Amino acid sequence: MVAGSLDTLEQGWLRVLEEARGPSVHVACSATFAMRWLVPHLQGFYRRHPDIRVRLSMTSAQEIRHQGADLVLVWDRLSYPERDRERAIRLTDIAFGPICAPGYAVTLDGDRLACSTRIAHEHISRAWETWQANSGLTATSEAEIRFPHTHLCIEAALSGLGLALVERRMVSEDLAAGRLVAPCGFVPFADGLAAIPARDHGPSAATRAFLAWIVDEFAVEAAGQR
Repeated sequence: MVAGSLDTLEQGWLRVLEEARGPSVHVACSATFAMRWLVPHLQGFYRRHPDIRVRLSMTSAQEIRHQGADLVLVWDRLSYPERDRERAIRLTDIAFGPICAPGYAVTLDGDRLACSTRIAHEHISRAWETWQANSGLTATSEAEIRFPHTHLCIEAALSGLGLALVERRMVSEDLAAGRLVAPCGFVPFADGLAAIPARDHGPSAATRAFLAWIVDEFAVEAAGQR
C-alpha cells in the first residue's frame, strides 16, 4: 500500500515536471511502428502544433502503462483488461500479410501456404492465427523461429531466413523497392489500430491534438493509396 502511494506521488511529480516544460503528449508504441511510420510522419504534427512536444516510449505496452503514458498505440487489444479495451479509440484500418525475400521458396496450393521456416513474434503469436482465420488460408512450415520485436522479424525475412507476418505499413517501402514480396497479399484485421488513453487522468489538450492529427494523417495516407 505504501509502495503504491509512493508510485502515485512519483507519477504526479513527473507529470508536474512535464507540464512545467510546456505542453506535451507521451505516446507508447512498438519500436517498429515508431521507426517505420510515426517518426517519419512527425514533421506534420510539429508543423500543425509547434508548441507541443511528443515523447515516445518504445517498450512493451504493459510496462509503459505504469510509467505515465498518455496514449498506448496497439492493434492486439486482447492482452489488455476489459476496461481498457472498452476505452480504446480506433485510429485506422490495418492489414497483415506474410512477407519474404524475393526467391525465398513459398508454395501456395489452394488454401495451403507452405514454407520451410515461419518467423513469429514472441509476444503477439496470435497474429498468425488471426491471419489464417481472416484469409481462409492455412500456413504450414517445417520449422519456426521467434524474435521479440517486429523489426527483427522483418530483418530476418529480408535476410532470407523465412516467412514473416507483418502489417502492410511496416514494409511498404521494402515492397515498393522489391526487397520483399507478399506472396498472397494482405488481409484486414477487424479491430484496426487503436489508442488506449491513460486511466488516471482525462485527455489533455495536447493528447487530443495528437489524436486528431494521427487520425487525419492516416486518412490522408489512405486517400493517397486509392
